Parts: sequence; structure tokens; C-alpha cells
Amino acid sequence: MRFFLAAGLLALTLGVGIAAPIPKGQAKNPWVGKFAFVKAKDVKLHIIQADGTESAGIVGAGVNVFYYTVSKVGGDRIEISSANSDRVYYFQRDDVLKATDAIEFYTTKLKDAPKDTFYLALRAWANYAEDKFDAAEADCTTALNVETNSPTVLRIRAIIRLGAKKFEGAIEDFDKLIAQWPNDEWAIRQRASAKASLKKYDEAIAEYTKLLATTGNRNDVLIGRGLAYDHSGQHAKALADYEEILKSNPKSAVAWNNKAWLRCTCPEAKFRNGKEAVELATKACELTEWANAGYLDTLAAAYAEQGDFEKAMKWQREAMQDKELMKREDGEITARLELYKQKKPYRQPVAEKK
Repeated sequence: MRFFLAAGLLALTLGVGIAAPIPKGQAKNPWVGKFAFVKAKDVKLHIIQADGTESAGIVGAGVNVFYYTVSKVGGDRIEISSANSDRVYYFQRDDVLKATDAIEFYTTKLKDAPKDTFYLALRAWANYAEDKFDAAEADCTTALNVETNSPTVLRIRAIIRLGAKKFEGAIEDFDKLIAQWPNDEWAIRQRASAKASLKKYDEAIAEYTKLLATTGNRNDVLIGRGLAYDHSGQHAKALADYEEILKSNPKSAVAWNNKAWLRCTCPEAKFRNGKEAVELATKACELTEWANAGYLDTLAAAYAEQGDFEKAMKWQREAMQDKELMKREDGEITARLELYKQKKPYRQPVAEKK
């Protein structure tokens, strides 16, 4: 089973931090797509409006400070991804750090102030960015011993625990967050996803369904519920959720991808259609300019279902070029390539509930 929470974990900010594709023909700086770490609370985030006017404000210590994703590196400016295409957000290069440098910088700061929760949480996040989950969780726990039930630190630790696949611990943190903020849709949605990752599908589906009655992010909830339906063997309901999304948002690449994945890997033959799956997966890849390795993995599975194993192997190898995908794949993607070499399509395992 694909890791339930792989999609959407980084799109956590209000307007900032949603990664943008790199224009074709432009070389990708290694920092692009990764986090920028601020040196202090009074660092300024600059904003250029559509009319060219510019303003700036300090980042402070709120939750958004953790999710600045680099979209472009040039000169003395580090541009930050944004959901608002009419604006450009950027930091001065000297005000931000890459993850590895940030860990060292925050460690130096903490020598003088070992209980500074701002730097503890930022070092935790930098360790998380480097897949150092134990160190990251330890810093969050230290910060929570200083500032009990801090919503910001609880949120950070929950994400770290999700990354480490410590789903029970993540659920505990989400429970504490939701106790403080009962209408925190993001926390409720992520708690439901964590429950689904533990194969507690009925609980997850119930949470998603309840949230649908009040949420303004209906499509995000439908994606989560669709996955829970699919993995619990309720494939028709999963398809219905994806199709509802596509009616209102035909540019939802994740909905095209998830529908394609179901159409080509479902254990029930009546839901499989290789030709349609290729069309759906191709649409997802086109919408993301062929830059999402997970969608290439789906396209490979679709070609395998169609019986075109040469193309299946081609696209699987393309997907395997993505280092981030391969870090979290747990051998599944490599195993699928071996199946295609044997001219066998991939099938999801039969649903199993807890």
C-alpha cells in the first residue's frame, strides 16, 4: 500500500509553501523544492504585488515560519513558493539557511539558550527535512516540556511522527491539537489519514464524512476519503469521490492520478481498465509538467495493465530517478519494476481492516 500521507503534507501554510513546477529548460538549483530556514523571528519576508509595489513583514514565530519552500534561487534573493501567482515572495539570501546549515546554526543558538522553543522547533524541523526523525522528535519533546501543549510544536511533532510512520503518536498529537482547536480542519484531516494508515478505515471515513459537512476544503477531504475507500475495498465509492472532485476542479492532478491508480491496480477486475488508466495518468502527468515521480509510477502501472510492458518499464525507471520518492518507497517501486520485467501488472493487495 502506498504511504497514505505522502501527498499534501507540505501544503500546510496559508498561501506560502506550495511547491511550483520548474519552467522547462531551466536548470534546477538543488535548494529549489526544499525548505528555507530563517535565522531569527525578526527576519523579513518581502512581497512584490502584481502592480510592482513591494512591502515586507517580519516572519514572527507562528506556524508558517516552518513551511517556506524555495521556488527560485537568484542573486541575493531566495524566492518562496506561493499559492498566489499574482505575488512574488522572497527572502534576502543572508536571512535564510539550507537544512544542513540550519541544524548547525540552531545548535549554536541553543548552547546559550537551551530552552528556546523557537530554535528547538526550528532545529526539529531542519532535522526532519534531513530525515533525522529521532533527533527531530526529541527537540519537539524538549520544547513541549518547556511550553506544554504548544499548538505550533504539537503540529510540528505530529508531522515528524507521520514522516517516521509513528502513526499512533501522531494521532495523540492531533488529539491534543483538536482539543484546543476543535475546528482545525487540517489536524482533523491528517488524523483521519493517520488512522487510515493504521488500517482503521471505518474511523477515518467517518471523520472525513463528518468534515465534509463543514469544510471549505472539500476536495482535500474527498481525496483522503477516496483513498480510505479504495484501500478498504470500497472501490466504487472511491471512484465517486474522485469524480466529484474532477467535476468542480478538472485541473486536480491528484484526483486524475488516484482515479488512474484505482483503474489499473484494483484487485477487482471489474474496476480495471488499462486504456482509460493510461489516459487518466497521462492527464495527471501533463498537469504537473511530468515532474511528479509518483504520477510517473502510476503511468507505468497503467501501461502494465494495458499490456505495454516496455513503456511500463520506461516510466518506472523515470520515476525511480527521483531521490525523494525512492527514500520513502519501502521497496514497492523497485518491486513493481521487477514485475514489469516479468510481463506482470501490479495489483493492490486485497483490503484488510483493523
